[in-house]
Amino acid sequence: MRDELFRSQIDSCSAEEATKNTVTDAIELWRECGCVDFGNLLESHPQIMNEKSLLLELAYEAYCSCRENGTVFDIVEITSLVPAIRDSLFRRIEVDEFLRAKLSGGPRANVLWPKVGDLIAGLRIVEQIGHGGVARVFLCEDEAVGNRQVILKLSAKDAFEANVMGNLSHNNIMPVLSAVHDDERGLSCLCMPFFGRSTLRDVIDHVFRDSRPNSGDDVLQAAVCKTKPTDKYRGFNRANPIDFKSSYEVVVLSIAVQLADALCHAHQVGITHGDLKPSNVVITPDGFPLLMDFNLAEIRSKSNNAVGGTLPYMPPERIIALMCGCGVGGVGETADVYSFGVMLFELLVGQNPFADIQKTTDAYSAMSHVLYRQQDQDRLKRLLGKEFNTALMEIVATCLSFDVSRRPRSMHVLRDALLRELQVDERSRGSVTRRKIAGIVSFSAIAWMISISSRSLFKNHAYRSGVQFFLAREFRAARDSFEDCIMKQGGSFETHFAVACAGLHEYHRSQDSQILNVVERHLRLAARFSNDPRVLLGFSEVHLAKLQYQLAVDALEKVIDKGLESIAIWNNLAYSYLGLSREFSGGFHCHCLRKSLDAIERSLGFDSSKIEPRFNHAIIELALHRATRGDFVPENGLESIRIVASSRPVEPVLFCGACLSAIVAQNGNHDARSECFRYLKRCQEIGVQIDSFIKLYPNVLGDLPVEPLMNDTIPSSVSDDSKINRVMFSGNLLAPNRLDV
Repeated sequence: MRDELFRSQIDSCSAEEATKNTVTDAIELWRECGCVDFGNLLESHPQIMNEKSLLLELAYEAYCSCRENGTVFDIVEITSLVPAIRDSLFRRIEVDEFLRAKLSGGPRANVLWPKVGDLIAGLRIVEQIGHGGVARVFLCEDEAVGNRQVILKLSAKDAFEANVMGNLSHNNIMPVLSAVHDDERGLSCLCMPFFGRSTLRDVIDHVFRDSRPNSGDDVLQAAVCKTKPTDKYRGFNRANPIDFKSSYEVVVLSIAVQLADALCHAHQVGITHGDLKPSNVVITPDGFPLLMDFNLAEIRSKSNNAVGGTLPYMPPERIIALMCGCGVGGVGETADVYSFGVMLFELLVGQNPFADIQKTTDAYSAMSHVLYRQQDQDRLKRLLGKEFNTALMEIVATCLSFDVSRRPRSMHVLRDALLRELQVDERSRGSVTRRKIAGIVSFSAIAWMISISSRSLFKNHAYRSGVQFFLAREFRAARDSFEDCIMKQGGSFETHFAVACAGLHEYHRSQDSQILNVVERHLRLAARFSNDPRVLLGFSEVHLAKLQYQLAVDALEKVIDKGLESIAIWNNLAYSYLGLSREFSGGFHCHCLRKSLDAIERSLGFDSSKIEPRFNHAIIELALHRATRGDFVPENGLESIRIVASSRPVEPVLFCGACLSAIVAQNGNHDARSECFRYLKRCQEIGVQIDSFIKLYPNVLGDLPVEPLMNDTIPSSVSDDSKINRVMFSGNLLAPNRLDV
């Protein structure tokens, strides 16, 4: 059955394969005779003009052949014949020349590459199937082992890549069979199993050639499209099979999870890949991804002098290092995270977000253009469009953050995020399947389902029990009941959102971070049923619990843009900006504090009598005064703390009042000096030790007797890392707010 499937897929690609074979034969002929006849080839085979990727490969090979043979490459003549590839060819050649010039210890000028039929390292060469600036890849037969087909990668460099891959052992990393050195030719030989001809590059070109793919089966067809009848590829024992009957997005997620796990393994042993791109991932004929090509990798304990990569996949920090001529060493694991994000973007959208480089005079300009594009996050999100769920878009956009600190901090974090998203999709599809099965059991079962769906959700016993548990503040039991309702009746916005709300309450009580994963999953599922802005509020709570202040700011501002405003929403936005300010220094630190102050003032506009936002207002103004080195005078904050102190004369409030009144007094308000004295006296009356206050504000106290004051430090509630109240429905000064069902 499987062989029939492969044969049918190969037949469906026969026309495309014939064109590819024509190009392959022409390339092999050029390499053997050293003569390039580009124009006659196009005239004899006009169908090549319809394949842009093949045209680009053909033109680039013509350039490589001319360079190696020392002949002139007439790029003007070639681009006049095929103007559609002009910019791409210019870009590829310029970057190639730049990187070849930058290579330390690059290959010799005249490398004696073997030809078809030659015997090297005990292997008979069948055909060349790939090439790069310093290497060639051949399909060979091992005559000593029953003519087993293997891949032989020959490099004019040292055996660095073999040493790297020898330290790796993972199902999704290409294994190494042997590594030797051919002394006669001076070439390093790396022998690997033959798992097929296709890469992710071929998958992208195939599935997006006509329209956006819908089915995961498109990937499987692309994986065998380059297969030849004489190929004898090896089967592979898949530890994590992929369901190609699911959607294209789910299949891409499955591939991404497996590749991310392979990179986790590499990073764990101290190896970063350094050149992630679709053409460096082999896709076996049964759709299994294998990471390869580690010649630009970095080992934590060793140095790799190679400088290079592929420009549209390079992270900003690597491009900047190249432009400055200072090498690319030490860019870290986040460089792989960025390149992985570009590759995932391309798999989802069908185009590289940074490959639209126009004709440039030099590689420096090309790199400058890519850097400019990499900073435009809005453009990336527009290219992603609305075809994919919000969570997946956020994962890709976060990977492509220009600022290293905003990317996932490790490949492990990225893998876990992708895995959670994949599990959400699988569970969602499972719910649909269960409903369909229930519907075909019998007519009575159909009637029962219709009667259930026509009633109010509160008629469902599990949901009703969940609400009762929730009101009784038994949040774990409430969450279990709501999930039971989903299992029996299928998901809806109300049930998934109810699970998320109960989970948030449960998390605030137990501080178990695993619960946040459950909350995130159900919020995503709720978002698929409705665009209700309360889902974004839920996400903001999750982001704040994880100290992801930028994500919380984004979520809350989207809520406000949707027209949903309240005292709690503006207060939480102020809290998020305050948290974000601690991640920066200088001007942006002050900018975040001013945004926080604006938000808390909007919160007070709803109800100026609320104690919690009043106290938060005072804390933010105090932080802004310190950030501006006294330029900002917190007079409004002092007014807020007066209101709070009248009903809540507790230690943090009194200390904050003393600090604010002291600051105002230093700016010429003599009445504030007396107010400061009153706050300090009340502190002493409740046993608070305030000696450190005298050191901070000695000029304010004047003749105030200091003998009774005792040594202590100002509490953290009024220091630079003060935490304001995030939410305030509970009525307690420092208690957090919760989302309610």
